[in-house]
Amino acid sequence: MIDDCQIKEIDLRLGLSINFQSAAVTMADQESALICFENQSFKKCEEFNGSDVVSRPSTTYSHDSACMGIHERNSVVVGSFEEEGANKVEKFNGTSWTKLPDHPKALNGHSCIGVEAGMLVLGGFDNDEDSYNVEVFLLRDAMWTIVGQLNKFHWFSSPLKIGKFIYLVSGYEQPFPVEELQWNGTEVTNAKVIGNNCCPTNRPIIFQVDEFYCFDTAK
Repeated sequence: MIDDCQIKEIDLRLGLSINFQSAAVTMADQESALICFENQSFKKCEEFNGSDVVSRPSTTYSHDSACMGIHERNSVVVGSFEEEGANKVEKFNGTSWTKLPDHPKALNGHSCIGVEAGMLVLGGFDNDEDSYNVEVFLLRDAMWTIVGQLNKFHWFSSPLKIGKFIYLVSGYEQPFPVEELQWNGTEVTNAKVIGNNCCPTNRPIIFQVDEFYCFDTAK
């Protein structure tokens, strides 16, 4: 828990063994988080509401190194490093998982973020092409479309939306770029690198703060 300028450990423990190959998303009600894909079957899930951890249904497919986002108030998972779940997309409505249309690419280590128009998938590594993905995909009305392109490759990165901008903070692979994407509601109209992360940080935790947050403490 982040309390003012300190990170404090709480007593509660997850039942699953979670690492950077796992995925988590704040659920649509903003009251809890869905945490999934322990490093065995990559199918199991738990829900954490700040005071309790509850087991949730497992996915149909294995989702190793996948990403999760919110789409139409459902939690959605995309892809897998494992062949079984490559391209596979599933949504969780709070009770059960159902299948959505396959993603056009067999991605792993990519990022998901919900937007007003649907859900975006950014970056990652394409298993089929054996190359990094720089296209931005939008899931909307049960269809996938390309709505932009990144300047650099991003692997195990994390996105954050602030107003009309999406910031993608790189996780792994040099030069660890931080990219700013301008989102007009339907497509990425401009993308530029605004800096570089210092070092490899798989799935970095990022959040918006006021300018000079914790400045005095750090000094």
